[in-house]
Amino acid sequence: MIARAWQVLRREGTLALVYRVLGETVYRRLLLFETELSGSPFEPDARCRWLGADETEAYTHANPELSADEYRRRYRTGLRCWAMIAPDGRIMHALWVATGSAIIYYLGYALPLGTTDAYLYQSYTPAEFRGQRYATVALRALKHALMTEGVQRTVSCVQPDRAIAYPPVFRAGARPVACLGWIGVGRWRRPFRRPTDRLPWYAPRPRAE
Repeated sequence: MIARAWQVLRREGTLALVYRVLGETVYRRLLLFETELSGSPFEPDARCRWLGADETEAYTHANPELSADEYRRRYRTGLRCWAMIAPDGRIMHALWVATGSAIIYYLGYALPLGTTDAYLYQSYTPAEFRGQRYATVALRALKHALMTEGVQRTVSCVQPDRAIAYPPVFRAGARPVACLGWIGVGRWRRPFRRPTDRLPWYAPRPRAE
């Protein structure tokens, strides 16, 4: 626990550590972003594709936080994983896609989706590939692929204090639309949802490329 706290403090700062502690005790919240795909200039990338249900080992090697059983369970329930693949076969970035309905695991919420919506979550880049904008490229290529399937809007969640999560979201044209969360003590939870079109004061702002 101490090692994890030090890692968050060193990489993301004091504010992020404070919200992590609150998230483990009495208060959790996420920003909900949306991107309208119609008319957006997203493009494919030859390194990106859907992973197969039988590519469990490749994914769990890249992201050991997810078990092989959970990977297979997700595919059985209709979830899909999009990935950017290096020439040597290693996964450089991956994220999950849900349609119809989704679960926001961090909050324990069910998220109903429209027939032309897709929920994007658990974006992950292995340590050796971070800082090279692979998440941005993979996300834009995914949105191009979803457009060809008839998806018109994507939604995703970001922890407001996680500065590292914002750049790919900004570059893919997303905008904040709501703040979701709960306050609670023990087993008691009071959920909340409020519309918003603003970022918190401490969040990094989009920058021109």
